[in-house]
Amino acid sequence: MRVADRRTVEIAIERADLSREEELVLRLRHGLSLSHETSLSFRGGASEDLSARLALMEVSAIEHMADAEQSRREAAEAEASDKATQSVIDRLRQL
Repeated sequence: MRVADRRTVEIAIERADLSREEELVLRLRHGLSLSHETSLSFRGGASEDLSARLALMEVSAIEHMADAEQSRREAAEAEASDKATQSVIDRLRQL
């Protein structure tokens, strides 16, 4: 078995005559990203209705992730507060 480093795979991809799908599969398999100048194509670009629905779904997903992160932060703060309170109670009991 031959082991190839990232640069070797990048060079091979550039030199090979691959379809778009073949190139993406190789990039995914080897963890290679596209250049920063590459623009992404979006589903639903041809249909205004579908584009709007997808945009709403994206906003909803982002809001959901933000809410989940806020809940995690609040739970962590509550746990830290509970530990601090318990620590004070334990010290008072020792008196």
